[in-house]
Amino acid sequence: MYEVLRYIFKRNKGLSRVKYLMLGSLFQVFKRFSGSTISKTIFNGKKIFLYPDCNISSMYTYTKIPDEKEIKILRSLAKKKQACFLDIGANVGSYCISMCDVCSNVIAFEPHPLTSRRCKMNFLLNNLPESSVKQLALSNEIGSTYFSDYGASSTVNRISTSGSIEVKVNTLDRFIRENHFSKSENYIVKVDVEGFEEHVFEGGAEFFTKYNVEGIVFECFSQKNVFDILKSYGYKRIEKISENNYFATKN
Repeated sequence: MYEVLRYIFKRNKGLSRVKYLMLGSLFQVFKRFSGSTISKTIFNGKKIFLYPDCNISSMYTYTKIPDEKEIKILRSLAKKKQACFLDIGANVGSYCISMCDVCSNVIAFEPHPLTSRRCKMNFLLNNLPESSVKQLALSNEIGSTYFSDYGASSTVNRISTSGSIEVKVNTLDRFIRENHFSKSENYIVKVDVEGFEEHVFEGGAEFFTKYNVEGIVFECFSQKNVFDILKSYGYKRIEKISENNYFATKN
């Protein structure tokens, strides 16, 4: 509960703190006594399921826009030009739901089977095709790999040699060729793969260099290697957004 309170005070100001202290407290009580999943309308008029064991969806009861800086950067890119949003490491799809009203299309990549199912439920809740949720890990190889299983609510499931779930793995370049992505379309990308971002970028050399990628918001733990890869792809501007999140663009 202490972490929740700290988050609310950090992410809100003035009367908003009071509002989200009340909402957050009510949700904490509700989920502990009912264990039920409910839906909530978020800042852009879309809806998201609040899963009682999911920290990501719970954050919408603690503040108006979780990851506000990241979401606003992505939305500003989409407003300039209609674009397709790719969410690599989508979890329950909160970024896609936050972007679907300003993008021509949203595609979510989430390998964990139960988390992917929850992501599909959020897509269906907003009349988005569940086929746009890909139960697939993106990396620098093709075939299958093992994935950790800390439960559908976990935000840190990742590719792991000691993982207990076998998942399909593909490169981004092969995926875009198989699905006939257009080079005339604009793309916006978010990458959050718990330390495997270097592999994602390695597997997307063609996409990131030859397609119209307006910008990338990505989580990064090994800056030098990832930054070197992006700079070799022509991304001249790389800026820090928050603790481990960055924004890259060619402009």
